[in-house]
Amino acid sequence: MTKSPANLELNVGGAFVQGKKRLAVRDSFVRRTGPSLVSRRQHRAFRLYLLCLWCCYPQGTPRLSYHLENKDLAALLEIPGNLETRTSSISQMLGTLEAEYLIKRERNARQRTIIVLHEDTSGSEYTQPKGGGPNAYVELPGEFFANGWLNRLSAAATLVTLIALREQRYLKHLRTKDKWRDDSFDWFQPMSHLADHYNIGTTTLEKGVKELKSCGFLSSRLTGRHPRHGGLVAPRNLYTNHADIFGEAA
Repeated sequence: MTKSPANLELNVGGAFVQGKKRLAVRDSFVRRTGPSLVSRRQHRAFRLYLLCLWCCYPQGTPRLSYHLENKDLAALLEIPGNLETRTSSISQMLGTLEAEYLIKRERNARQRTIIVLHEDTSGSEYTQPKGGGPNAYVELPGEFFANGWLNRLSAAATLVTLIALREQRYLKHLRTKDKWRDDSFDWFQPMSHLADHYNIGTTTLEKGVKELKSCGFLSSRLTGRHPRHGGLVAPRNLYTNHADIFGEAA
């Protein structure tokens, strides 16, 4: 891959890859595909697809692909075990992603190509998300990958990171329509509401929130007043995202 100042680098165990400064992830992945993978305990496949999105690059068509051996992917995801175990694990993950229509694999005489498909599992070609509606997206800092956070965080915490960024975007939109009494936070929702909206268990959400608080991405405070109109409500947490934490050296 041609090096560019716009790219970030990840080097683990001798495996090297470059990725985007910012990764746009469509809402369809945040709301449906990601929660589905995590709920079915396909945690490594979930992480692998995000890694693929980050490090894929144009091949002269709207589709995106990359060339990495299974042993390299295993190194980048820090899969434990001997070489056979690690490469077999990657093969299983790729099979899962292919069955979900998130990737497809091609092979010629020289090398294998893994083509990243659309996040909505339709099997259609991947295109860079732009605008709103079905193309609405959140952005993960490239440092999330380059500084090893994809491997340091659990799948639950990574999913909650995406959810928190989406909720932040949604609340920012609401604030353009109406004046809020309290605008000193990024998002708020009861865990039960998030669980229903994102079709994910409250235990998974609570685990992710707790982990993100401990690493510094999330902070929260409890209030008994509604942040828009100030009226008394059942106690709820107001959350603030600190995405700059991902830029710190791992």
